[in-house]
Amino acid sequence: MFPGDIYVEGDDGTRTTGAVAGRAMRRHSLAPIALGMFWTFLLVALFAWNADNERRHFANLAKWQAKAFFQQVVSTRAWNAAHGGVYVQLNPAVQPNRSLPAAERQVTTTGGLTLVKVNPAYMTRLIGAIAASEVGVLFHITSLDPLEPLNAPDDWERAVLVRLTPEDDAFELVADAAGGYYRYMAPLIATEACRRCHPEDALGAVRGGISVSIPAQPLISAQTSRIHDMAAAYVIIWIVGLTGIAGSAWQLSRKRSEAEAANRLKGRFLANMSHDMRTPLNGIIGFTDLLRRDGLEDPKRRYADLIGHSARTLLEMVTDILDFARIESGRMQIDTAPFTLRATVDKVLDLFRYEAESKGLALSARIDPDVPDALVGDEFRLRQVLGNLLSNAVKFTDAGAVQLEVGLDNAPERLRDNAPATWCSASTTPEWASTRGSCRTFSKASAKPTRPCRGGMPGPGWGWP
Repeated sequence: MFPGDIYVEGDDGTRTTGAVAGRAMRRHSLAPIALGMFWTFLLVALFAWNADNERRHFANLAKWQAKAFFQQVVSTRAWNAAHGGVYVQLNPAVQPNRSLPAAERQVTTTGGLTLVKVNPAYMTRLIGAIAASEVGVLFHITSLDPLEPLNAPDDWERAVLVRLTPEDDAFELVADAAGGYYRYMAPLIATEACRRCHPEDALGAVRGGISVSIPAQPLISAQTSRIHDMAAAYVIIWIVGLTGIAGSAWQLSRKRSEAEAANRLKGRFLANMSHDMRTPLNGIIGFTDLLRRDGLEDPKRRYADLIGHSARTLLEMVTDILDFARIESGRMQIDTAPFTLRATVDKVLDLFRYEAESKGLALSARIDPDVPDALVGDEFRLRQVLGNLLSNAVKFTDAGAVQLEVGLDNAPERLRDNAPATWCSASTTPEWASTRGSCRTFSKASAKPTRPCRGGMPGPGWGWP
């Protein structure tokens, strides 16, 4: 015996272990575990997807910031180049540009003020120095063959310049011990103004590039903080979901236990009721047998026989009430025993002959010669089926005749909707009887109590083809 097995108490007080039901309960307990695992996997997948989106979001944010700085520098250079350079008063931060001819490096006003010429490349270096000191953003104008040594590319810039095209740009995270930089570079296209210093460059060619480096640590810290907050929210959602799954599983388990307890109570009630009903029926059967022994004459003897036969049939039906418990526990069995078909049909006809005669109906049976008389199956179930068929036929037939026809496989074509009749298709194969359904819920074709109809109900080994 296993924990969780169901015990069914029989008439003799014995208890049977429902091992199949116990295994079913253990299978049911696996469903919440599987659902919890699926819930966990789903949240982990969603968290990984959202965390990856968050990383891409911050990377795109850094790229757009770098492009904005780049566009500002390019716009400033274009204004400078359009005016042939600008002059700025000499100061410690702005010294004469050594890449220019000596005659153009500086001028002195009539008032004695020294001015230094700042061309586009020099202005880019000056703006880069201010951005680096104030916001930590680095600008660097560079090319593969710079005139100014300060404009020489580093390793990352050189690798980008080699593959850079007029329509291309480059962006990536370059990590180092301090957290690294988000680095961006776009090309500088040679214009007419550029040819003043670089006459060898063709118009529209890539003269070089401007790299923008944004410190990555602040963005990475913000990104990590967002991902941690998101992880905490997902943990809370995971706990709430598991709590709901566990609560639902507990509720289902409790409801299942209550239903099983109710079924056990119902089974005991049916067993007790069947015992109580057997007592008066046994009395009826006994007194009927005593009347028959007294030498009753027809038709009283025939009436006594019908009473005894009906009581025995009812006793069998009362006994069969216990089959409900067997059906629910999966232990319902169809008996297999030899019986005589024509004798069984005659017994069923005798039950309804008095009612049919009282309504003026002719009650008869026709069994095809091809149907063998000796069959193997459950005679009691067959009598139940035929009894239901004839009961409906007699009940809903007001005039004429009721004929029970037994044949093989196919219903006769002469049966029409306007001819109240019943039809039973019989099979003599015991294997077929064990594989077909034996009971179905009763239903009426119409709610009208006087509607003529034909009855039909498949039984154990008996049914519509």
